[in-house]
Amino acid sequence: MGNLPNSLDNEILELCKQGKKLSAIKLLCETTGMGLKESKDYVDRLALKHGAASTEDKEGCFVATACYGDYNSLEVLLLRNYRDEKLLTTFIGSIFVKLYYTFSPYIAQQLDKSDKLKQFVRVYFLKPIVHNIEQNNFKQKV
Repeated sequence: MGNLPNSLDNEILELCKQGKKLSAIKLLCETTGMGLKESKDYVDRLALKHGAASTEDKEGCFVATACYGDYNSLEVLLLRNYRDEKLLTTFIGSIFVKLYYTFSPYIAQQLDKSDKLKQFVRVYFLKPIVHNIEQNNFKQKV
């Protein structure tokens, strides 16, 4: 895909196949010195080209997944559905989502380093958002 060694591409692809996209992005950043956004874009293109893109690659909810520990937890599903059915239907919401995907892989990497930080974000940030979505009668499609 680029001027990277095949062994690095293979390692990135293997991580993607294992559902460890964040680890693949981190590996690329640390190995090459690429920026976070450039690394994420490279990993996305490489995975797509080689059929290693997972559902998570297409719909990632990085921060919530890192905090809840499960891409398919009810809270993460609710947040993804809210993103798709509410946020992405408005101009401002679409801009917010684009900004989120610019910064969230890095934030999720930092969260992965601390269970206490995950708990803090889950309790004081995500839980109120999830509660607010539920209170406004936004029902998830599970």
